[in-house]
Amino acid sequence: MKDVLPGNGAGSSLWSKLRKTATPDQIARYLLVGGVAFILYFVLEYGLEKAGLQPYVSLSAAYAITLAYHYSTNRIYTFGHRGGLRAAPGSLAKYAVVNIGHYFLTVAIVAAGRQIGLDMRIGMLAAVAVTTVTGYLAYRHWVFSI
Repeated sequence: MKDVLPGNGAGSSLWSKLRKTATPDQIARYLLVGGVAFILYFVLEYGLEKAGLQPYVSLSAAYAITLAYHYSTNRIYTFGHRGGLRAAPGSLAKYAVVNIGHYFLTVAIVAAGRQIGLDMRIGMLAAVAVTTVTGYLAYRHWVFSI
């Protein structure tokens, strides 16, 4: 665990990069967008299911709408990426790569937690913490970099 704490080993470069690049306003916007996306996802899924869609259809539709919101809002509001529509396909492809990677990272973290006897939700919380930080860094330095 000590190698992921600030100032120690491999994790220290990640922590150092975050401290050097993060602005409080941008982090607040990033967390706000993520929080709204979280709420939007659940509200949409519930509403679509109550409107008569099958659960997996409503889940998929809510997920797709939420991803579109998350991408576009982070692109423009959080990171101020003004590359226009010409830049959108490149950043969208990078966004997809990051989020596919986050999916597999989440599965690995949850599985590791289960292996040591942790409840699945504890692993999910740990995965959210990790992917929040790595997502910010990936979006800031690769996906939406100008």
